[in-house]
Amino acid sequence: MKKRIFIALLIVSTLIFSLLTPALAIDVYSSEYISDAYCYLNKGSVSGQITVYYSVRSTKSALTRIGASQIAIYKADGSFVKSVYGTTTNGLIQSSGRAATGNYTFDCAPNTSYYAIVYFTAKDVNSFDNTSRTTNTVTSPA
Repeated sequence: MKKRIFIALLIVSTLIFSLLTPALAIDVYSSEYISDAYCYLNKGSVSGQITVYYSVRSTKSALTRIGASQIAIYKADGSFVKSVYGTTTNGLIQSSGRAATGNYTFDCAPNTSYYAIVYFTAKDVNSFDNTSRTTNTVTSPA
């Protein structure tokens, strides 16, 4: 009797584990091109300024493009304010390397709460990948 209960528990445990394992594997795997991406928002140094800091890393070498392809600013209530598109000229995009980090400062209304969505990209001659992250919310200095 104890042997049957043990075998039944073993089978049920095995089935539960096999059902959960694929879901866990999906959460761990992020991208073939982007291994890590993060961003955060800080108050600027003068009235009405906010600064977005970002970092993106790739698992690939010989990239032709990596960085922040767009930074979109929103008020805390979700209303769109403005955005900037990444280029090599404004420094948001690097044309080589395995990582890109930097910051971009926006002039906004003083004493207003904002957050940003940063869109990241990594590209080589074969393919590319994109992802996005949302920053924390901060209130611009008065």
